Order: sequence, then structure tokens, then C-alpha cells
Amino acid sequence: MNNTDICNLALSHIGREHIAALNEDTEAARTCKLHYDLQRKVLLRAYTWSFAKKYIKLAEIDTKTPGWRYTYAYPNDCVMARKLYAKDNTWLYLEKNFPGNMDQVLLNDNTKALVCNHAEAYLEYTYDCKDADLFTEDFTQALSYYLAAAICVPLTGSESLAQQMQAQGAGILQEAKFTMAGERNRVPDYPSKYFKARW
Repeated sequence: MNNTDICNLALSHIGREHIAALNEDTEAARTCKLHYDLQRKVLLRAYTWSFAKKYIKLAEIDTKTPGWRYTYAYPNDCVMARKLYAKDNTWLYLEKNFPGNMDQVLLNDNTKALVCNHAEAYLEYTYDCKDADLFTEDFTQALSYYLAAAICVPLTGSESLAQQMQAQGAGILQEAKFTMAGERNRVPDYPSKYFKARW
């Protein structure tokens, strides 16, 4: 399955005819092309998809950021930073639960960077996966509905149908989270000796 196939799924959800390619000169193709990448990135950010997970040793930047000891370059292909690890593989950060261990900042030259208080840090993140052949079936299905919701009003004028498509996509995303959780079997990590002792 490729990007055009996913767009055709979205078009079929809202009762529109298929396209042969994203670069063809039709309203449907132009609308799909306009919205596809944004909806793909929105869905990638929504969950830690196994097919889009990467680990990288962060590259330190010779810049001082007030309140933080280390400043690291933000990976070019990162759409969502997930976890931070110290050089001994100790888990340091999980988004929403322990925000004090890492932050994202904008440097003076308008470049994004990550800051933390740990040397030689490693990052787990969701990368900007564009290869549709790598997408799981549930991601593809959810993306087709997210895209259908985005293109629905421009192509059909129906806001109620767009809302239905959005709800359908959200439901598939929830099911995907449950399904993928069943594939992951590991002992939970704890970010500090304090938490381990309390447990």
C-alpha cells in the first residue's frame, strides 16, 4: 500500500471517486496532497508506534541554556520525543509523568533543541516515517479516517460527515493502542532509585 492507496481509502470513506496519483490535476488529488502529510504527522505524534520508534545518542551543542546543564540538538526526523535515557540506560523521562527531566527549547537562531541535566543522554522518539509500506494495518486505517475528516468539508461540504470520520479515526486509534500494548511485554521502568524503593 502507498500514499495514493491511503488517500483512496479516505476518499471512499466520504463517497468520492478514487484518484490515480497525488499529482494529478483534480480537486480530490490536490486536497488529499494538501492534507496528507499533516494528518500523518498528527497520528504519528498520537502514539508510540513500534514501526516509527528510534533510539539515538543525542549530540551536545556548545550552548548554555539557563536552568539546564546540557543542550542537545533536536533530531531532524523527530516528530515526538518520548523518553530520555542516561548513558547507563537508566530511564530518566516519560512525557507527562516526569517533565522536569527534559524540555524542548528554541535557540536564538530559531533551531529546536532538547535540554536536560544528564551527560551523554540517549533519546527514544517517534520519527517522521513516510514509507507507507512500514505502516501497520491499524495505523493505515486510522490515517485513512483522519485524512477523510480533513478532506471531507472541502470535497463534500458536510461537517457532520467530517465529525463522523474523526470519531471513527479516534476509535481505531484507541483500539490500536490496546492491540499494540498486548505485543509489548516488559517490566515497567522507574525513573529513579526513590521510585524503585517506594515500589
